[in-house]
Amino acid sequence: MALHFDYALRLRSNSVKTPGLYGYAGVVVHRSASLASMYSFVVASLSLWHIAMPLGRRGVHTITLGLMQLYSYILDLRIWHPKLDPDPISQNLGIKPHIAHRVGDARRTPQGTLREGFYKESYWSSNPFNHGWRDSSEVQCENSLEELLAFLEPHKEFLTSISKDGTVRIWISSHSKENFAIELPPGMLKQLAAFGATFVHDVYQVPQNSS
Repeated sequence: MALHFDYALRLRSNSVKTPGLYGYAGVVVHRSASLASMYSFVVASLSLWHIAMPLGRRGVHTITLGLMQLYSYILDLRIWHPKLDPDPISQNLGIKPHIAHRVGDARRTPQGTLREGFYKESYWSSNPFNHGWRDSSEVQCENSLEELLAFLEPHKEFLTSISKDGTVRIWISSHSKENFAIELPPGMLKQLAAFGATFVHDVYQVPQNSS
C-alpha cells in the first residue's frame, strides 16, 4: 500500500492566508503524493529557491513549481535607421555599441572582411551592460529587461524620435533544452510602447554561449 504525504512549500515567511497552502507573491504549492515522488519534489523545491530573484519595485519574481523556467539568454538593444549616424546614439545613451555601421558603408563580415555591396541603412547594436549570455537560474530575463527599461527611461524622447523613421528593438536571444516561458506584465509592455520599441524573442535550437 502506497504511503501518501501532504506537503507544502513556504517560499517566504509571509504566506497565503489559507490553511495548508503556502506561498509568496501569488505562488501557491500544495500537493499530495506517494513516497516515490518525494525525491523529485525536494529537487524541484531546491531549484525553485534559486529561481526566486529580486525584481526591484515588484518585490520578488517567482515561478510556479510546475513551470520551471530554465534557459540561457542575452539581451540586446538594436536600432535601425535610414539616415541617422550611429555616433549620436552612443552619445545620447552613453553606451558603446558592439556592432555599428552607417548607411552607405561597405558591407563587412563580423570579422571585418569586406563583402560585396553597401549598407542600405544605419545599424547600432549593444548588449547594454555587457552581461553577455546569462542563465535564468541566476537572473531571469524579466529582471534584465526591467533593468534595461529603467536605464532607458530618461532617453524615452530620443528613442521615440528614432522610431518615427527607424526601428528600435529590444531583442532577446535564448536557448533551452526544455519548454519555458517569458512573461511581460502590462506595465512593462506599456514602457516598451512608450519608447516606440518592439520586443523580439529569438529562440536558438543550440547553445550560443560556448563558454
